[in-house]
Amino acid sequence: MKKAFLCMLLIAFAICNAQSNCDCIAELEFVIDYYQKNLPGFKDNVSAKKLEEYQIFKNQLLEQSNTTTYLTAITQDSTLVNLIAEQHKTFKSLEDSFEGEGWNFIVDELQKSKHVLVGEDHFSNEIPQFIKAVFDKKHFDNFYIEVDPYSTKILERSLKEFTLEERQIFNINFSDRFSFYSFKAEYDLLKYISDKGTNILGADQIIGNADLIIFNDLISKTESTEAKKLYRIISKDSENALNQFYEKTKNPMTMHLFSDKFTEQLNALEALGLSHYELEIFSAMRKSVKIYKEQNHYYRVKLILNQLMKDYPQWKDSPTLFKYGATHLTRGESQLGNYDIGNLVANITESNFEETFHIMVVGESGQLGSIFKIFPPRTVDKENDFYLSYLKPFFEQTDDSQWHVFNLRPLRKQILRAKLKIDNLNLERVIRGYDALVIIPEVTAAKLIKS
Repeated sequence: MKKAFLCMLLIAFAICNAQSNCDCIAELEFVIDYYQKNLPGFKDNVSAKKLEEYQIFKNQLLEQSNTTTYLTAITQDSTLVNLIAEQHKTFKSLEDSFEGEGWNFIVDELQKSKHVLVGEDHFSNEIPQFIKAVFDKKHFDNFYIEVDPYSTKILERSLKEFTLEERQIFNINFSDRFSFYSFKAEYDLLKYISDKGTNILGADQIIGNADLIIFNDLISKTESTEAKKLYRIISKDSENALNQFYEKTKNPMTMHLFSDKFTEQLNALEALGLSHYELEIFSAMRKSVKIYKEQNHYYRVKLILNQLMKDYPQWKDSPTLFKYGATHLTRGESQLGNYDIGNLVANITESNFEETFHIMVVGESGQLGSIFKIFPPRTVDKENDFYLSYLKPFFEQTDDSQWHVFNLRPLRKQILRAKLKIDNLNLERVIRGYDALVIIPEVTAAKLIKS
């Protein structure tokens, strides 16, 4: 009796234990209970005389199962810690570059890859420093940024075509509407890259305060007198709404782009029979309003991917560096559960028998800036910040002032071989989606051009 029953239970337990999200103890108890109630001959074999022996046997089996599950978890944690330690390198920040074993690893990987994708935690001075050093080590034809394509082209034109005086006036009027490039360190990076002859491309929704820069540009482009009048009115309304936001409401959704009045103005513009370019911008604005009002990240990703594919002929055969928030640049599933730029670029590149290199860069401590001047910098909280809380196994090995890089590919290989199980879903997504993780010991808050 005991041998036969043991065989059946061990088979059942093995099946349970093979499942990736198994609550093995509870499932084994369920199996035991099921066999006790349904196994043919159970009552005959486990008679009153043998019941005490059976209970001892069952309790021993459950105890052993609990020990096995606990030891498995300990072994998995140990495997992860050891792999992280083995793939850990450090490097030192210099004034204009880096040096050390970790930096040498990054540079070697840059040279092997067609496209490089840097997923960041926004608003620090150190990320632009890192990107600049990457550009100094590898030639890129294109720099892809997290800004809508229309603002991007206006910004690029100001960098490449304006005189110094024209650019200074332009920045005085509009530099608080450049999205992430409203920060001095980011803007200086963009100028440096532009001066190297690199093309600047952008894909994102139109942010709430970017309408003024776009409509100001359309005033010089449209052939319609009526449209010019409306563009000037909208520009004034936008400026007033932004001032109200700064001085009174403190709520970004009170910007003019999200108002009913703007929708009416957009309807009036669309009725004027304007150019394809103007209508394209109006459509993009409507999509952007939808994203903000519905807080619809999935729709935003669709918009970004759509814009990316419109630019496909420009970047498909040309080395490109993509710089976006870290949720956008994983291969495979992102931390938000969708498939974003990183996955699309990786798939296309691999279909051409070439490689991408995905780097996630975060700060472990310090402060991050604010894109609006009325909000103060915030302190990095590695215990609770979205990008950081699940990276604890890595932070446990970064106890000095150097920069750190972890090669994630060997960890990913162990996951794919079912030799490493990661309990935290977002940690697994990072390991599967990125090739390297760079940790900055302390970041400083980026400052706006117009502080």
